[in-house]
Amino acid sequence: MGHLHASARAAVLTLLPALLLRLPLACLGLLVALNATVNPWLRMIFVVVITAALLPPLEFFSTGAGDANYRQQAALATIVFVLGLVSLNPLPSKHTLSIRLILIFIASVSTLWGNGWAIKLMQEFNLPVQIGLGGIIYGALLVLLGIMVARHLRTGLPRQPEKHTLVA
Repeated sequence: MGHLHASARAAVLTLLPALLLRLPLACLGLLVALNATVNPWLRMIFVVVITAALLPPLEFFSTGAGDANYRQQAALATIVFVLGLVSLNPLPSKHTLSIRLILIFIASVSTLWGNGWAIKLMQEFNLPVQIGLGGIIYGALLVLLGIMVARHLRTGLPRQPEKHTLVA
């Protein structure tokens, strides 16, 4: 079976703690894919790297296909890959900002909830627990990014120049 502790597997909703800890990375991949100011090739590479990071171990493809934890990883990686590639196409600015705000909200909530659950699990083993500087910085950046996106949504964006395409 997978490498999750029985307490995490016995959660009210099976594998919810694992999903909550994986969602911020998935949201980050989609946020970058939606960023039209970055070169599309770089965004595509970033989506592929995030997808690879979300993939289950290689044993999933040979003996671990029945493991729900590995199936969750594979499903999340597939979703990020497909949505990431789809979001490389330009969307209207208003829609992109709304989607970004939703992704930031999901990443923020899942970060707090997942880390809280992980800390509780570690305390059950009497392990010393502290929130590292990375978690604090990540949380602060999500809040800052959310404020910036919400401000753009509220005030509106300047009109984007239309892109011209050659028609054969």
